[in-house]
Amino acid sequence: MGQMVLLDNEIIRINPGNKAHIDYSSNLGRTWLVRYAASSAGLFQDLLVVDDQIIALTSYGTYISSTQGRSWIKIS
Repeated sequence: MGQMVLLDNEIIRINPGNKAHIDYSSNLGRTWLVRYAASSAGLFQDLLVVDDQIIALTSYGTYISSTQGRSWIKIS
């Protein structure tokens, strides 16, 4: 697992300044935009891509996203 993953030609990362946010870049990391900025999933710790989904380990448990990190569902 890691802090940054590649999915559908985007780099998706845990925001280094605010671990409750997920950022994305579509230009190889030259610029970053916030994709998820809610606190309902807790603080993100690790990300992993499996097929077309992102699995995240957070301070509130394990979450999954099938929307490139726009929304998260708790799985454990």
